[in-house]
Amino acid sequence: VSGASAIIGNVAAGLSNPGGSLSINATGNVTLGKTAGNTQLATGAITVNAGGSITKGDAGLLTLTANSDGTGAEAMTLNAGGAIALAGARLNGGTAQQSAVSLSAGSSIRIERATSAAFTATAGTSFTADNDIVALGNAAITAGGPVALRAVTANGANNDITVVTPGAVAALSLTAARNVTVEGPSGSSAASFTAGSVTATAGAISVRAGATDIGSATSGSNTTVSGTTAALGIVSSGGNYTVST
Repeated sequence: VSGASAIIGNVAAGLSNPGGSLSINATGNVTLGKTAGNTQLATGAITVNAGGSITKGDAGLLTLTANSDGTGAEAMTLNAGGAIALAGARLNGGTAQQSAVSLSAGSSIRIERATSAAFTATAGTSFTADNDIVALGNAAITAGGPVALRAVTANGANNDITVVTPGAVAALSLTAARNVTVEGPSGSSAASFTAGSVTATAGAISVRAGATDIGSATSGSNTTVSGTTAALGIVSSGGNYTVST
């Protein structure tokens, strides 16, 4: 689908042709879902490029699934010059997290939840996930403003969670197979970091934030927190535990 703008309802691509993709290109806005409960799936990749914003057309649930037959690794890629405003949208990379999900927006990004192989999001301003992000690869979020998360998980050996923003970061929990890093751009500090729990199972926790408040922190190696103020509850560090304020 190509044009100045697009409004897309239910879509099933490639059901009789495995690997069939869904591709939408618009110079303006793209609206996904015309009514509540719309489902958009492709046995291959899902790619949406919008010069404007990518939005959801109804207040109900929207489900997007790339690689819906689970036989490949075709990815979901959403790029917007404006916002990605998909509150209430569930983004699936495959039937069992075989495929990556990648989001990029010139301003804010908001989604309901994501399940994927690697998960990547780059937002010009804020990033919000109203429910969990579950990845079988790395989970990387870069934003120009506040980041609001529930549970973020990066399963699988050697996979990390990285959050980079100059703004405030709030999460229910961050759990990575290896490292968890929260910081500002170019190694600077985020404005603040608040989390119920942070777990870096076989790696390190590294936090650079103006103010840090973590209920519990568990790392396989070092736990390092630097900033103006730091409050940590239960800490279990497999290596060095360092707090610098």
